[in-house]
Amino acid sequence: MLYSEIGRHAAEMPSRYNTIIVESMKHLLLIGLKLLFFSLLVSCAQQEETEKESAHEFSVSSDTLYVSDEQSEILIGRVKDIAIGPNSSIYLLDSSDNTVKIFDNNGNFITKMLSGQGRGPGETVNPNSIFADQSGNLYVTDLSQNKILVLNSDNRLIAEAVLSIRPSKVVANNPDDLYITGFRFSYSGNLIHHYSRTSDHGYEMISTFAERGSQGESREVSMSGWSDQISIDNEGKIYVGRFFPYYIDIYTAEKEKIYSIERELEFITKPQMDRSSGMVTVSGVVREPLPLANGQLLVRYFEMDENQSRKSYFDLYDSSGELISTKSFEQLGISENAEYFISDISNNVLYAGFNDPYPGLIKYKIEFN
Repeated sequence: MLYSEIGRHAAEMPSRYNTIIVESMKHLLLIGLKLLFFSLLVSCAQQEETEKESAHEFSVSSDTLYVSDEQSEILIGRVKDIAIGPNSSIYLLDSSDNTVKIFDNNGNFITKMLSGQGRGPGETVNPNSIFADQSGNLYVTDLSQNKILVLNSDNRLIAEAVLSIRPSKVVANNPDDLYITGFRFSYSGNLIHHYSRTSDHGYEMISTFAERGSQGESREVSMSGWSDQISIDNEGKIYVGRFFPYYIDIYTAEKEKIYSIERELEFITKPQMDRSSGMVTVSGVVREPLPLANGQLLVRYFEMDENQSRKSYFDLYDSSGELISTKSFEQLGISENAEYFISDISNNVLYAGFNDPYPGLIKYKIEFN
């Protein structure tokens, strides 16, 4: 009997060992799969971190598009403002003859718009800024008449908005809705005025939004002559930046605030007024917010020394409003003579308008390292 039990157990041993081996192999395989999965997670995290770090650095490369004295038929007297139209075309407001000259994205002249100086329908006295939508409609602010003209791509007047403020900048995705900022000394209250087109080819104001800076208004700020800046991207998001303090609001096309950007810089301070002369001086100014692809944003600003010479910078923000890089114009190789900037969002390109040493534009391609 004893021998029979021993024999039975001996016969069962190979089967039990096989079961143990199989279970052990399964266990080891499971451990291996877990280690492989963990390694993949670490690798993805490292790759994501590397990509995030690489997005922290950017540079620009430049090509001079054109200068005014190369071809007499496209003579540029003075660059007043610039805009981006369909197919990355470039609209340039020339204050020397109150016309808008249009070029393709290689700098080749296409046509002119905004002919006619006066106070009649479709005419301007002092055009000070322009905007172009992706259908080729042109929006022109007239500082002297407190109005905005809307022209179609054939240079025909679509509508005209008569304003209660002195217009500084207008943006729009179509002629039905205009978003306007004014010069600070011309009005109080919210920064952006929203005008809607009426059936009689005019406009009426339907709302205002974007509160003024948290540090409040003052005579020095109001009379400094600087105005707040506004931009719009291809999705209809609206960006408004105050020249003081450093504060950017981002809104949806439905005027709902998405987030705000605020930054403390020691040289962005309230303008100072000399009471005896009435002269206002600034130590630093925030300029235009420039939307880029993928929700990124460039903000231009500069500091002024005691001789009122400036040193300019770009801050780069990601789509959540996080600051990811700061570069000076000197680091980027951009001249301090650049007066006006516009971004071609689709191609991550900047255009800078110059009047010194000659009137013209330079194209800057943004490169992320």
